[in-house]
Amino acid sequence: MNAYGTTETPTSRLTGKSSVRQLDIGLEALPYQQAAASTTQQAAIADALTSTGALWFLALNNVTAKSGHGASPADQSNAIHRIQLDSYQPFSLALCFGTVIQGVTDKYPVAFPYIASANQPVFINANVTSPDSYFDAIVHPSLTRQHILDTPGPTSDYRLKWVELPQPIFNGSTIGAVILPPQSESEVPQEVFFCNLAAGWGTAALQMQTLAGGTGDVSSQTLFNGKPIEKDKSSLGKYPSDPAGQVLTDDFVFEYPSYPQRPISVASEWTEFLNPSIPNSNTSVFNVLMHEKLWPLSSAQVVLAAMMANGLARTSFTSELQGSVTTSTGRNGSADLDGNFWVSGKGDVFVVNPDESKDWVKLRVDSYLEGYAYNTINVSSRIAIGILMVYCLLATGHVFYAGITGTNQFHILSAILLLNPLSP
Repeated sequence: MNAYGTTETPTSRLTGKSSVRQLDIGLEALPYQQAAASTTQQAAIADALTSTGALWFLALNNVTAKSGHGASPADQSNAIHRIQLDSYQPFSLALCFGTVIQGVTDKYPVAFPYIASANQPVFINANVTSPDSYFDAIVHPSLTRQHILDTPGPTSDYRLKWVELPQPIFNGSTIGAVILPPQSESEVPQEVFFCNLAAGWGTAALQMQTLAGGTGDVSSQTLFNGKPIEKDKSSLGKYPSDPAGQVLTDDFVFEYPSYPQRPISVASEWTEFLNPSIPNSNTSVFNVLMHEKLWPLSSAQVVLAAMMANGLARTSFTSELQGSVTTSTGRNGSADLDGNFWVSGKGDVFVVNPDESKDWVKLRVDSYLEGYAYNTINVSSRIAIGILMVYCLLATGHVFYAGITGTNQFHILSAILLLNPLSP
């Protein structure tokens, strides 16, 4: 089980302009159902964190001791960089059920599955049916079988049709999807998957580690009220609750209105970009992904949830770091990154114009340098070094004394050494 609490957690790696993100996919347990769940970091934020980590490594080359001397800590450049506050990433759920359409004269209602953790339908305005005895579905008021059967594309492919789900009937839904599995043109009835997707922006802490100057993947952890969401392991089946008393069902946490905090509704025109045609091939990305799976209905949920999470994460994909990096004048007169200012934590390392930056998003990056360091600035460090030198002299004298006299006894002198690490 990963940080999002899903029961199966395959992770894919997604590339951005300068970062590598993790796309987590799993199953979210619902009453009598299992929905596919997916999340990944925002591409623009992950790129910014990775770029900051690269700049941090360059800044370490310009860190000096207070006296103006001392070796650069760049040879101990392992570090962890975190964005803890004001960071959101998309979370998505997809739930489908399969049925058949006998033809355009079929009188059975066109309905989409009800997601218990997301949908809060106004039942007075919603016509709820039960296509299966184990779960409910919400009837779409205007979608017809003719619309479904007219879905374009080769009948030998998995055909995908995005459907906007009207509000407030589908309150909590982001978009609907209708999938027509492959079959011959003359085959009747037509198998159909009706899918309900819910998505939202949820707070998360992002982290990226640099090793010897090289950047790693950007990962994240779900946050609720600024704290990581974790199961209460002291009692099986108990979970943390929000201030209103609503129980959070799992680490992945898809419980409107508690989490994600910002539900998303998208237009069908936007979702068309999630399923592009493959160049020089008369097929779509969705069809290729579906043909690689063994269980079509479950696979449809997984593919749709991942497509939605990745599509939302690429919002503002072209955004990048803004402002001028704080620099200092190097020995050769060049403008170098001010390493001492970077590690001091006394101010912003990016200088921006107040008027130009009024609509920009400011993120705080906390960086932690990993490794060993020492200094001789304060009194305790100097006393410790003095004690160590005295101990070394006594030990050396004892060795010579033992060698001359043949004495094989060795008395250990104990000393307490106060070693202070270099302040970050």
